[in-house]
Amino acid sequence: MDKLQELFQRSGLTVTAISAQMGMSRPAISAALKGKYNGRKDMGSDIEIFLTRYVAEKGKAGQLSTTTYLTSHQKMVLAVLHYTMDDHEFSIITGPSGVGKTYVCQHFTETQPGVRYIKMVDGMSYGDVVDEMLESFDIHMHGDVHRRFKRLLECLDENEIRMLIADEVDLFTKGSAASFLKKVSIFREIYETGIPVVMVGLPALEKKLRESEEKYIYSRIGYFRRIKSVDAGELRDFWQHLGGGTEPEVPDVIRQASQKAYLRTLQKVYARSQIIGIRQAMGLIFE
Repeated sequence: MDKLQELFQRSGLTVTAISAQMGMSRPAISAALKGKYNGRKDMGSDIEIFLTRYVAEKGKAGQLSTTTYLTSHQKMVLAVLHYTMDDHEFSIITGPSGVGKTYVCQHFTETQPGVRYIKMVDGMSYGDVVDEMLESFDIHMHGDVHRRFKRLLECLDENEIRMLIADEVDLFTKGSAASFLKKVSIFREIYETGIPVVMVGLPALEKKLRESEEKYIYSRIGYFRRIKSVDAGELRDFWQHLGGGTEPEVPDVIRQASQKAYLRTLQKVYARSQIIGIRQAMGLIFE
């Protein structure tokens, strides 16, 4: 792989995005990336300079702002997302509610061009999952679900999607084993077209996969990370990061947050304490 192609893959940009930012036509950029310099001979060099700068800036953005607090587990989630994209893998991230999985995934989506984030909904059928992703491209279809799925694959290609993150996939575990596998197979088939995929959910997702008789899906996992609960020290650090003080009630806030949605609970207590005071906020959320 030559340097230009390597930079293109590392950038995560689509040809359309490069075209818009450089003010060049899509065909010209596509030709240059393939080594076919139609027109100016220095076109490839211009694109290389642009991509080199972009990749450098992306590296800074991908680590999140230095003012953003991340637990050790959130840093690992971020690493798995980067590795999955770089290595074109099929990965799984599981962990309890409130430890910051969704926050990191959404931030990664915002800072990495070509990444599509989809959140699953309770009670979805196989067709519902396909339709949810189609609707994210503003496409509404009826008829045969296999035809709709084929259209979805076309949309992913047309929009040059370079990675898919499916959140709350644990909701699929509420149905039968056959239904669960059928819905998960959607993401496996997308991965097999060459698009990296990350499935995110509660620990029930891992349990269902391990219990499944379909070992093919489990054997395809490139990266797997099980996120554990947030410890008291990191909860205290997060409280201080939010701007929280050292009120006498804080140890109790930390203790109760350790039993209920961790970071998300601390955010709620802090936000409400700014209006009604910490004691009243605790009573509102914990009682």
